[in-house]
Amino acid sequence: MKHILFYDGECALCHFWVGFVIARDREGSFQFAPISALGEERLRAELGDTLVVLDEKNAIHRYSDGVLFILSQLGGWWRGGSALLRVIPRPLRDLGYRLVAAIRKKILPKPSGVCPIVSVELRNRFLLEFTPDEQQRIFSLLKANDT
Repeated sequence: MKHILFYDGECALCHFWVGFVIARDREGSFQFAPISALGEERLRAELGDTLVVLDEKNAIHRYSDGVLFILSQLGGWWRGGSALLRVIPRPLRDLGYRLVAAIRKKILPKPSGVCPIVSVELRNRFLLEFTPDEQQRIFSLLKANDT
């Protein structure tokens, strides 16, 4: 199983972040899913209006921990940067994350679709639908890993 990065499909910054990861994920270890692909309202509410990573071990990474997890998986300098940023206490990192999240839709234009424009070869890395069983599994994991 690959890591799944859930993102807000109506956010230009999130689209940028997905493109950033695609360009640097040499191993292809990430898949991407707009939060709206989960369909069920309770799942979308549980994920919130934020970046969330479900890793291959079924752990949930939210807010700044999600960003740092992604950087650590990209390797090289990104892994080192992630390690350095982890020195900052989580409440301070999350405050910075939430401040950016609060203004991102106000300062950046809304993207034209829920998925960034990608090549045909990369489209299979985007998950646009989840079965009810997959939705229930994700919801259970979110509740179990709630931080």
